[in-house]
Amino acid sequence: MSLILILIGVACYAQKDINVVKWTMSETQFELKVFSDYEMDVARPNTEIILFRNGQEIIKDSISIYNGYFENRFEDMNSDGFNDILIYQGSGARANETYNLYIYQANTNDFKKVIAFNEYPNISPTDEKGVLVSMILTGVVDYKFFFLKDNGELIDLRITVIDENRDGKEYEKGLKEAKKYVAQNL
Repeated sequence: MSLILILIGVACYAQKDINVVKWTMSETQFELKVFSDYEMDVARPNTEIILFRNGQEIIKDSISIYNGYFENRFEDMNSDGFNDILIYQGSGARANETYNLYIYQANTNDFKKVIAFNEYPNISPTDEKGVLVSMILTGVVDYKFFFLKDNGELIDLRITVIDENRDGKEYEKGLKEAKKYVAQNL
């Protein structure tokens, strides 16, 4: 009986995965630890992330990673000159990848989770500071525009364009409208 319990314990432990990433920013040591059990039950979070600054825990969060694939990226999503943390969540049909975003807060040397960022696929920065675009691939290309405030608030600009010809003209039209909206309202 004890052998069976040991084997069950080993099997459960074997399903856990731990990823550790370390980097320095603004003369500060950061460490990201990601603990995943990769169960395919997306009704509950299956991954825990812990972010440390100089050895002290500053963020602890539970997220879902849908297909057992871990990836993190560092990219300046709000054009403030500092890299933010993107943690892969999953991919839908036609390479519609979603990520969780933790935005760097320069004034506190901290990171903050951007709520609802992971609900939109293929989000990337544009050439306009703070303006992001989600590119949704469905046979045609749908572009949806957002504004990312420095405090980490994601604002849906309610600007969506559909590029049926996939020539970029609708994207340019949508970006122009987003820039105008931001200049007048934000």
